[in-house]
Amino acid sequence: MTALHQKLWRDLAGMKGQGAAIALVIGCGVSMFVMAVGTLRALERSQETYYQRYRFADAFVSLKRAPLSVADRLAEIPGVAEVQPRISVAVNLGIDGVAEPIVGQVVSVLPRDRAQLNRLHLRAGRYPERGAGEVVVSAAFAEARGIAPGSPVEAVMNGRRRELSVVGVACRRNLWSKSSPARSCRTAAALASTLWMLREDLAAA
Repeated sequence: MTALHQKLWRDLAGMKGQGAAIALVIGCGVSMFVMAVGTLRALERSQETYYQRYRFADAFVSLKRAPLSVADRLAEIPGVAEVQPRISVAVNLGIDGVAEPIVGQVVSVLPRDRAQLNRLHLRAGRYPERGAGEVVVSAAFAEARGIAPGSPVEAVMNGRRRELSVVGVACRRNLWSKSSPARSCRTAAALASTLWMLREDLAAA
């Protein structure tokens, strides 16, 4: 051992406290990194599981007044496994005791017993039935407005006023919002909502 090595060890012996503190900081940093990586992987697995379970689509396309034959042509593109057309209608909503204007979007869904993309994750209630004017509302909007299955909702659709009945509360990844970014999340949820209605009923509205 050279004299320089001996001096190094003497210096380290005189700095035991500082050395221990440095080692502790490094150890905490490594632990935080391992925990962050583990959390990230767990979130990625949860996201993948959710997307598979509820058949979340890989791509979305918006068209105005497109014939259903367009969906058949898109399905013929190599690499496309499934194409599901749906209807989307912007509406104004009215709720008893609420004076503020509420905007919404009604999106068509298929009956629950039929395979579909972007399935709803029901948190309360059930899927709507055909011909009954039934809808499912987003969970954030229902919580902000105190809406539950059985609550009535008034909607202006295509210039006509309709009485709708809420039969379910659901979550879905591609929720639509037309609120201002400056508003709080709770305020935005209270002033905008997505509603889901059976495709046949929405097409006839």
